[in-house]
This record gives sequence, structure tokens and C-alpha cells, in this order.
Amino acid sequence: YKDSKFDNYDIPPGAIIHSEDEHDEHDDHDEHDDHDDHDDHDDHDDHDDHDDHDDHDEHEEGHDDHGGAEMGTLSNSDAESESMRIGISKTGDWGYVGMSFRSNENTHGIPYHGEGHEGHGGHGEAHDDHDEHDEHDEHEDDHDDHGAHDEHEGERVFAMTDSDVIDVRGAFLFDNSLLNRVDFTFRDSDYVLVEGHAEMGGHAEDAHDEDHDDHDEHEGEGHGDGHHDEGPTTFASESQEFGAIFDFGTDAFAQKFVLNYLEADTSIVGHESFMNPVSSEETTMGYFFSREFGSLTLDLGLRHDRLKKNGSLTHMDEHDEHGEDHDDHDDHDDHDDHDDHDEHEDDHDADEHEEAAEIDYFDSDFNNTSFALSLSRQLNESLDVKLGFAVVERAPSDVELFMNGPHLATGRFEVGNVNMNSEKSNNIDVTLNYESQNFFAGLTVFKNDVDSYIYLQDETEEEHEEHEEHEEHDDHGGMIRADYLQKDAEFEGYEFEMGTNIALNSGMLSFIYGRDEVRGKFTDGTNILRMVPTRNMFSVLYSASDLKLKISLQDVEKQGHIGLNEMPTGGHQMLDLRVTRSFQLGANAEITVSLYGKNLLDEVARNHSSFVKDQVPLPGKNFGIRLSGKF
Repeated sequence: YKDSKFDNYDIPPGAIIHSEDEHDEHDDHDEHDDHDDHDDHDDHDDHDDHDDHDDHDEHEEGHDDHGGAEMGTLSNSDAESESMRIGISKTGDWGYVGMSFRSNENTHGIPYHGEGHEGHGGHGEAHDDHDEHDEHDEHEDDHDDHGAHDEHEGERVFAMTDSDVIDVRGAFLFDNSLLNRVDFTFRDSDYVLVEGHAEMGGHAEDAHDEDHDDHDEHEGEGHGDGHHDEGPTTFASESQEFGAIFDFGTDAFAQKFVLNYLEADTSIVGHESFMNPVSSEETTMGYFFSREFGSLTLDLGLRHDRLKKNGSLTHMDEHDEHGEDHDDHDDHDDHDDHDDHDEHEDDHDADEHEEAAEIDYFDSDFNNTSFALSLSRQLNESLDVKLGFAVVERAPSDVELFMNGPHLATGRFEVGNVNMNSEKSNNIDVTLNYESQNFFAGLTVFKNDVDSYIYLQDETEEEHEEHEEHEEHDDHGGMIRADYLQKDAEFEGYEFEMGTNIALNSGMLSFIYGRDEVRGKFTDGTNILRMVPTRNMFSVLYSASDLKLKISLQDVEKQGHIGLNEMPTGGHQMLDLRVTRSFQLGANAEITVSLYGKNLLDEVARNHSSFVKDQVPLPGKNFGIRLSGKF
């Protein structure tokens, strides 16, 4: 059982960058681009995309008078959770079988919820300086009247998750020369995330209703009703998964065969729905082999996936005769004996919207084959080397295929691509490990070539204006339109760590340094966006029988390798401290107390890989205590 609660976290002065400041300083730049996270839309357990943020190095200077000076905490950054897990199993010489139930309830605020015109929130201000854009006056007025900061002031935006998981696991042991062991698993998952608005003063309700009218044509299936009721949006996922591992190994080598089957149904219902329901099936077959040849070890893995995804896209089409039909109805207003005219007109409106919503259904099948091979050798007592090579195929996710609506957490109107192919990555890596009595070090160098790499591409300012000029394209409620695209890409980087252990009379003292760096480019020479910046990590650890102490400093360098329309992110240093002490209460009970402090330097820090780095900085200086018991 675990229960935790956190209030809104503190932020340093100058941490918040207001959208008007951002665009005043960078009105010559287009909006942010691309997106590296492929799976964040599939699993909403942590809802990380609401809390992560990109950062602009240029913004950090000259904005110290914003954000932190006005608000010492970040609104809607609070979180509380309650989780419970219980299980029972039966063991014996024949193997074991067990069952467990896990429940997790979580409620957290959403610090940034890009609605209406927040995505292209600076368009109003940016266009004011250009007389040639007079045709956007109405669009600009919407921005002025419904700015994101004014609109959400005094509003509680939150998400509640409820996850229930039932696991059945077991293994049967066999005493024969062919089959050693069979492990099996079954999992039934039921996950629901509800995202909603709560007006704390009630004054913003009218503004929300007016602002959300811009989204009516893009809310997906069943959302063309011409109004928004500010009701909650529900993300639901149900899945059943069965797997089995057959162990055919001998004393000379390890050998296993794997089968796995998964069924999943996902749906998003509500006024912020951005994807129609999707059902999927996945069948996986795998094989693993490992054998030692003297000082050389060979590992081989093969995997084949068959995936079926059934989804749909809703298109909202405007009909010219719609207005004419209503004009004909106006003639009936002169007849007093037609009491049911209003009801008939309402039915007609519903019929027209139903006709306007065109739904295209898609069945996507993917057959992917992957394999990995590694060779490792112990060169001497302290040094070993490992060479790895892999070819990995990945099918597009549900979101990458069928997304078609406003993703308000990122302030984007995201559009999937049902014609996508599977990614194919060719990977090679070399690892060296050294370990002696008091010193250790490790280095990994890797290079990945990815065919048909899937990424999220923001529209440019010019493309946004072109969409506004065409009647069949609206401004997506002021949001940036972002399309899932594919292009060949290359990644290369390294990870390095070294350290030393010093034995003391009372315990062990360790000093560790680590560094990692990765660069990503498309084959046309442009940079992949939102790449993780280079990091230097310093740690000092002390451990005794019942005491642990850790001091860590993470030095994140400026990310200047940026892609099209992307802004740089300044570096920061994050100093953390944790002290843990254990207390024995009898023979079978233990209480552990942990005291921690994070970002002790109170640095303005941002996550470059986030869409909302400016609006939601990382927490400032904070302290906490954690209690845990084992009985």
C-alpha cells in the first residue's frame, strides 16, 4: 500500500515565460517542430506530456521579472496517488502458480493545457506588425479576447486515473531431456484517465464556451454538435495479454521459445477527443539462444510480430446548401399552428451535422521481423568487450496512425497518417567494461540508422496562414497543426561512466562521474528536434549498514543542435541530496526514513524534449520526507 500527496511545487524567479513575451522576442520564428516520443500517447499512466517542457536559452535572459516574481508556485502542479497490490502464490517441486491484483488511483493537476489559441498563441501579436495580414483581423481578435493566461486564470485543470490490473503467473518444471520449464503469464488491464476542468470562480465559463467553438469541427466522431459543454474527456484502454516461455536449454547452451498474444481496445470520448476508438491484435513469436565458446559468448535473439489495427478518421465537411436549407425553414416561422417547428429544426440540424461528418475506416496490418546478435569476450580479469548488432522493426502506434484532433496538453492539432510503414532500425554498439578492486569504468558507443523514422512535424507560420486562407481549412482553434511524418534518420552517441570505491571503517565511500551524449540528424542533413542535451553527472555516495547518503550534481549543457523552427534550450545544474536511515523494529519489521532535497541551487531548469518547456519549468528548490515500512 502506498499513499502520497504533493502540493503545487515551487519555481524559481523567471521560470515562467509568458506567451506574449515569447512571441514579442521571437516573432520572426515559426512555432516548435517535431516530436521524439512515440509511445507517450499510448500509455497515459504518468501523463508526462503535461509536465514536460522544451526550453529556449534566449528566453531565460531578460525574463527574470516574469513568472516567478508573480507566482512562487506553479499552478496545477499538485499530485496525489494511492496504490495497493495484493498477491498470493502456491509453490512446490512442480513449479508455482500465483495471482495478484494491483490498483492505482492518481489525481494530478495539469500545469499547461493549451486551449484555443495557445498553440499559435502569438499569432495575434505577431500579425499586428504586418499590414499585409489584415485578413486575419478576426483571428487576431480571438487571440486578444481569449489569451491562454486570462482564460485559465482561476481554473482548475486536472486529470484522474484509475488503473486495475490482474496478473496470473506461473511455471511448470519438467524432468525430461526435451523441455525443462514453461513459464506462463496472463494479464487483464483496465485503465481509465479522465481529464476535466473545474472553474474555481465561475467567471471563466463563458470564455471557455466561446473559445471552444473553434474546435467543433475537429472533435472527432460524434463531436459536430456545434457547442462545447466543458465536460470531461475520458481516455479508456482495456487489454488482455497471454504469454508463454518454453525453455529447451541444456548444460551446453541456453535456448528459449516465446509466444505472446495481446488484444487491446482504446477509446477517447469527450469534448477534447482527438482520436476515434481503435482495436488492435498483436501476435509475437520469439527465439533466444546463448552459448559460450571458451572466452567468447554468443547471444542471438529473433522476433516476429503480426499486428492488426482497426481504426477510423472523421472528416467534418461543410455543405453550401446547409444555409439554404435553413433559409427555407425560416418561411415556416409565419405559421403559428406549427408548434413542433423548433423540434423539427433541431432534428434537421442534427441530420445536417451527421451528414457533414464523414467517417473513413481503416484496417492496417503489419508483419515485422527483428533480430539481435551480440558477441562478448573477457579480455583479462578486469576488462571485457562486447559487440552488438541489431535490426529492429517497429509498427506505427495507434496515435501515429489515427490521431486526428486537438491534443491540448501540447497545444497542437495532431494528425496521424494511415499510410505509414514500419520503422526499420539498424543498430550497432560497442561496450568496454573495466573493473578492478577499487576502480571501475564503462564506455558504450552506438550508431543507429533508422529507415522511415516516425516524427511529429509542426506546421510553419506560412503553412498556418495558408490553411486560414482556404475555407475548407480552419485555424484548428488557434492550435499549431502537427503531422506525423516519416523520414530516414541517423542517431549516434556514447555513454561513459567511471568511479572509485574507498573502503572506510564504518562503510563504503564512492565517487562517480558519468557523461552521455546523442546526436540525431535526418539524412537530408537537418537536425532531429527535441533531442536530449548532453549531460555530465557527478555523484558521491556513502553507505553503511543502516545509513545511505547520496549527493548528485547533474550538469545539463545547452542544447544548440536544433531543427527547423526549434528554439535552443539553456543549460542548468541540478543539485540533489538524499539521506536514508533504516530502523529495525524487532526481528521482522523495518522502518525506513528518507530525507531529500532537490534542485538545491534553485535553478531555472527546462526539459528540452517537451512541447511546453516555457510554460511548465522543472520544480525549483524543494524538500521532502518519505516513510516506508516492511513487516
